[in-house]
Amino acid sequence: MAFTVISGGANGVDLEAEKLARHYGLPVHVLIPPCHPRKASIQPLTHQQLAEAIPVTTQVAHRLNKQLTNPISLQYIHRNYHVVKKADIVLAFTCSEPERNVCMGGTGWAVEMCKVLNKVVYVYDAERNIWLWYNPNKDMFTACDQMSEEQYALPTLVKKTAIIGARNIYDYPEALLELQETFKRSLNLPKQEDKDLKELCNPFKFLSIL
Repeated sequence: MAFTVISGGANGVDLEAEKLARHYGLPVHVLIPPCHPRKASIQPLTHQQLAEAIPVTTQVAHRLNKQLTNPISLQYIHRNYHVVKKADIVLAFTCSEPERNVCMGGTGWAVEMCKVLNKVVYVYDAERNIWLWYNPNKDMFTACDQMSEEQYALPTLVKKTAIIGARNIYDYPEALLELQETFKRSLNLPKQEDKDLKELCNPFKFLSIL
C-alpha cells in the first residue's frame, strides 16, 4: 500500500513527519493557511476553503469550552480541519489531559475535530509515553497497552495519514523516537535506531517555523 503523509506544516511534529516521509520516499501533502510563513513555497488554502471549517470549529469550541477571537489563530485552527478531513487516520504526538479526555494546545482542537468527523485517531501522550486510542462508542481514550490481546495494536501509517502534534517535541525525546518507530513499523523496517534517523531528527538542523 502506498502511504501519503498529511501535515499542517508546523514546527515540531509536523515538520519531523514531513522529513521522515521524504526520507523514506513517501509523498507528503502539506496544508497551510494564507498567514503561514511557508506560503512562498507551498500553495496555501484559500480563505473560502478555511471558511468551510467554521461549523466544525464552532462545535469543537463548545466541546472544549474555549473561544478563539485572534484571526491568525483561527486560520491555523481552520487549517487543522482540512488536515483532519483529508486523512483516513490521525496520529497526534502531544500531551493529553486524562481527567478531561482531551489533548492540549492547538493539537487538542484537531483531535476534537477527529471526534466530530468520525476519524480514527491515536494520541501518543508525550508525558506518559503511551499510545491512546479514541473509542467513539465510549467517547473516551483507552491506553493501547490496556486493550485485550485481540484488540491491541500500535498504530501504523495507512493510505492517507495525518501526523500532527506539539511544536516542542524535542523536549520529549521518547516521543520523537516513537514518531520514527511509527514509520519503521509501518514500512516493516528493523526497530533498531540508526545514525541517519538521529541526524534526520536533529532539532538544530532547521529554522523555527510556525
